[in-house]
Amino acid sequence: MPPPQLTTPLSASAQRRQFATAYSVLETAIAEHAFPGAAFSVLANGRVLALDGLGGFTYDRPTEAVTGSTVFDLASLTKVIATTSMAMLLYQRGKLALDQPLVHILPAFAQEESPGGPRYQVTLRMLLAHASGLPGYVRLFTESEGREELLDACLRLPLEAAPCTRAEYSDPGFILLGQALEAIAGEPMDTFCAREVFTPLGMSSTCFRPPPDWRSQIPPTEEDLTFRHRVIQGEVQDENCFVLGGVGGHAGLFSNALDPLLYAACLLGLRGLHLAGAANLHPGSDSTFHHPRAVAPWQFPGAGLGYTLPAFLFGNLFQSPFGRPSRLRRNFPLDRFRA
Repeated sequence: MPPPQLTTPLSASAQRRQFATAYSVLETAIAEHAFPGAAFSVLANGRVLALDGLGGFTYDRPTEAVTGSTVFDLASLTKVIATTSMAMLLYQRGKLALDQPLVHILPAFAQEESPGGPRYQVTLRMLLAHASGLPGYVRLFTESEGREELLDACLRLPLEAAPCTRAEYSDPGFILLGQALEAIAGEPMDTFCAREVFTPLGMSSTCFRPPPDWRSQIPPTEEDLTFRHRVIQGEVQDENCFVLGGVGGHAGLFSNALDPLLYAACLLGLRGLHLAGAANLHPGSDSTFHHPRAVAPWQFPGAGLGYTLPAFLFGNLFQSPFGRPSRLRRNFPLDRFRA
């Protein structure tokens, strides 16, 4: 079956009046070919105030129209909605120790280094805070024939800095974090998150590896002329994640504009959800992941565990207590202090 179709919370005209500036910005960007289409949603005071889409799947005419129901590749929002959520739940259940060295879970990460060396110092907390010393991005897929080969290459990556001495937004770090979480949970990330997060929250359009009959309803992300040699539509754009089989700690999640709001409402404690594991995602249950001292703030301004923290505390440019800005134009700002 194709992904569910959604109804808007307000009439189209009421949404346009209330969010006229946002519509204008997006429509101008589409007209100037910044992107062919966009879906957006707004949650405030526990209510969905806006849910809409503008433009189309491509610049071609005719093209499929983007709506509030359109499913997109969420790219690095996977790090927040899937990976960090899985870490939070395992931590809540006493199965994950934030300061446990990664080599205790993935021994191959040690790479024959002597105990006490830098690789033995890398912890799960550092991976969540992007402070492990691992590089930001590596084209592992170019030398990897399959999942196990890519994971082995990732485990062998040299550190570019001593652990906990610099912040470097790291895809390899979250690839390894995802593997560690799967080892702790004893099951793959996609099945864990579907059962413990997406299903309890009613996130019916959120998944890894969308089914084949969804694919034509998902906007293409690129025409890949160098690796897969085809238009990428309904499959993960990130090449490293593609080689991993479509499920990674750093990428692979797909969703529409509404489901992340359901997740946000739970995270902010707005919906009073007490379903399965998802009940423990909101900050009221434990502030460890959202606290500004989750890692040393004097070293890593704005860093929480899996989240960027408030600009008003740290003076950075991301004006929101939780969330993860994405270089692929998928943004997820959450603010529990302002409506």
